[in-house]
Amino acid sequence: MPLVLKPELTDLTREEIEQHIEEVRARRMVAALEYVAGKNLKLSYEADKIQKKIKMAYERLGRAIQKLDAADELVQRHLVTIEGLRQEFGFLIDQVTVTKDVEEDDDAA
Repeated sequence: MPLVLKPELTDLTREEIEQHIEEVRARRMVAALEYVAGKNLKLSYEADKIQKKIKMAYERLGRAIQKLDAADELVQRHLVTIEGLRQEFGFLIDQVTVTKDVEEDDDAA
């Protein structure tokens, strides 16, 4: 039955009017269900996009953390090297001091 904006109810029987009302209700129900399904599909699509963005952000974070860990290891190696050199320098300074003391003792004697 075509869409009637202003139906003439005088020519129809009660059963035909009730049938027409049921048909209109059914069409409206189908339209509402299609609308809700479309909205749900759109929301699901948007949710999937956001989940992909979250996953990508976590992957970038993981790579950044790996870079920081590598940099931290490099800094630790440099610190160990510096500490070893400082100890070696301190040892050499101690030897120079001992040598000067021995030379001064020899000169004094």
